[in-house]
Order: sequence, then C-alpha cells, then structure tokens
Amino acid sequence: MSDKKLVEMPNKEFDKFMCEKFPELFRERKLPMNQTCMCWGFNIGKGWHQLLYDLCEKLDYIRKQTGLITVFIQIKEKFGSARFYHNIDTSECKLDKEMIDLWGELIDSLVGKAERKSDTTCSVCEKAYYHRKIAIGGWVYDACKDCMISGKRIERDDIKEQMEKNEIHNNTVEEIMYSFNTLSVEQLNKVKEFIDTITKK
Repeated sequence: MSDKKLVEMPNKEFDKFMCEKFPELFRERKLPMNQTCMCWGFNIGKGWHQLLYDLCEKLDYIRKQTGLITVFIQIKEKFGSARFYHNIDTSECKLDKEMIDLWGELIDSLVGKAERKSDTTCSVCEKAYYHRKIAIGGWVYDACKDCMISGKRIERDDIKEQMEKNEIHNNTVEEIMYSFNTLSVEQLNKVKEFIDTITKK
C-alpha cells in the first residue's frame, strides 16, 4: 500500500500504482484499443480508488491460492456507478471444472459487491452516503451532496463553462425525478436545502 491515501492520488499516479501492484489483474492496460477497453485506463473518480484497491487485494489473493486470474478489461463510471468489467483466465489453474466454476462465482460476486458499494460511496471524497444519484449537464454522478454543491465533481470544461454562466441544470434521480430550473448563483442555497430535505427522507 502506498504511503499516500489513494483518494489523494491523481489518476495518472493511481494508474501506475495499480498496474505495478497488480500486474496480472491489469495485464491488458497497455494493449491497443482494438484489443481491450483497458487501454483507456482507470476512468473512475478518486473516491472509488480505495474501493477498487480493496477488491484487487481479494482477487489477487484468490489468484495466488487457485491460479485463477481476474483480468480487468475496462474500469469506468456508468450511470453514476463504478463498472469493473473483467474476464477470468483459467489457463494457470489446476482445479477441476466444478471448483473453477465455484471460484468464478465468488470472483463475480466480489466484483458485483464492489460495484454496488460504489452506489453509496462518494466518487469524489469516498465518504459513504445514502444512495442518491444526481445528474449535472446530462451526466449522472454518484457524489455526496457536499461535493455536488461545492462543484468538486465538475471536471469537464463544458460543464465548468456552464457553471460560470449559471446555466447548469441539476436533477436528483431515483425512483422519482426531481427537476430544477436553470440555476443562478443565488439559487444554490435553495438547491442545497432541497437536497438536504430529500436526503433525510
């Protein structure tokens, strides 16, 4: 484990750290785009760095015990949640098919559990919070209300430009859609009060 907290690592540094720590799991990282989507790197918020690291520790332990290698083919954010797409390489495994299937189910279960945990983990600051998806500029994020209001999750230049012009539209998305009109700077406090109210429900 690095001395620096994973949530503090820039994506480029995190990329290098993970590939060196788990070379078998990220063996496709340097392959071209016509062979893998892992070529695009780790497309997740810093708040999910620790979550992915913890998952990889478990998967690497399984690799050492069984020879089953979880090979990631894409790491990304989709619809406000983490997606850890993977294959399982059985070429170095000496177990019979029944045992391989059982271990494979465990691997898939661990990956699924980590993805579900991302639904209640802020993708910016890694703080746990109640599930509440928020869309900004048509892009759905999972971030705690503090990070959403402070604008820390806004990294795309086009969204920053919209923020500066006070043209951002915000929606919270769950079973019910709550919609806001175009926001001005003066309306941000009302948005914060609204999010505070629905988060307590």
